[in-house]
This record gives sequence, C-alpha cells and structure tokens, in this order.
Amino acid sequence: MIAFTGAPLFFPVFGDYILGFIVGTLYYTLMESAFDKSLGKFLTGTKVIKTDGSKPSFVNYLGRNAARSIPFNALVFLFSESIWHDSLSNTRVVHEKRIVND
Repeated sequence: MIAFTGAPLFFPVFGDYILGFIVGTLYYTLMESAFDKSLGKFLTGTKVIKTDGSKPSFVNYLGRNAARSIPFNALVFLFSESIWHDSLSNTRVVHEKRIVND
C-alpha cells in the first residue's frame, strides 16, 4: 500500500507531512509577501508587519510560515504574549487601519 505522496506503508504519514509543510509554507509565504495577508487575514481585516512596523521581507514571511509547523506552535499563546512563528521571524499581526474619505 502506498500513501498519497508515494511513501511506503511503513512510514505513510511522513510523506504527507512533508507535502503539507511545503504546500502550506508556499501558500502563506506567497500570499503574505504579495498582499501582506492570507485569505483569513483579508476576512478579519488584519495584516502582517515587522515588530518595528515596517513591511516584512520575503525571508521574514518564509521563516514565519515555516515555523508554523513547529509542534505545539498553536498553543504557545497560552503561555506567552506572541506565538512562535511571529517571535522567531520578528513579525506580528495587526488590525488594518481603515481610511475613510469624506
């Protein structure tokens, strides 16, 4: 039996994990580097910035999104002010300011 990615039966999940890591990292990195936000951030009105307020570089986005795969990353906010993928890449998520023209 072969897993989706072609990994042998004795380790079928590893190949799927690698494929998910690559696809997820590429999706978030490309969306955030092009638009400063992913689809979810479009919906919530938030975007990614560096801790100094400037626009993150492609390398910041790549590191931020690769760090999403660190085990227990999603639970870190329970014990810390920032989640690992933000603190490791010196980024944070902020609400966008809406400019209203009268």
